[in-house]
Amino acid sequence: SGQMSVLSQALGSASHSHKLEFMVRSAEELHTVVEELKACDDGATLQCSGSRHDSSSIHVSITCSDSALPSSVQILLRHSAPSQSLSILRLEKPPLPGHGQGRLCVLEHPVTVATAVQKMKSHLGLVNLRLALGAGRTLESSVCTAAVCAGSGASVLSGVKADLFITGESKKPPV
Repeated sequence: SGQMSVLSQALGSASHSHKLEFMVRSAEELHTVVEELKACDDGATLQCSGSRHDSSSIHVSITCSDSALPSSVQILLRHSAPSQSLSILRLEKPPLPGHGQGRLCVLEHPVTVATAVQKMKSHLGLVNLRLALGAGRTLESSVCTAAVCAGSGASVLSGVKADLFITGESKKPPV
């Protein structure tokens, strides 16, 4: 038992990948631009909000999908006021806390490599485990942190500092 954390954070899905911000001069111009944007994207991935910047303009923020970005920009370029103030921001997918590849465990009570191997064999119902000891490590070396990953874990475990790495497979190092 110990404190567990995810090594490679999973990201949520996001249908909107870009945010377009621009100014229009009137509610009529806003309506025209939004209707054209909805027509090119079937309204499926378009979200729009507007706020009055001052008495002469309205600040508009629209989010759209990757596939709708080129046509949305093209529409805004046809209208002089929106295209003069256009900024495009790429939106990130939100992290999903507690979800992702691999785990790092900081053990409450350190154990030896031999004890860790015995506990894994017992827990998994195995007679044998393949073990590779690092330089200067023995079966009596202390394990305070353990990193776990399915497969070889090459991409997930790269750069991770741990006393013990538990993987589904390992590659033979080059000679």
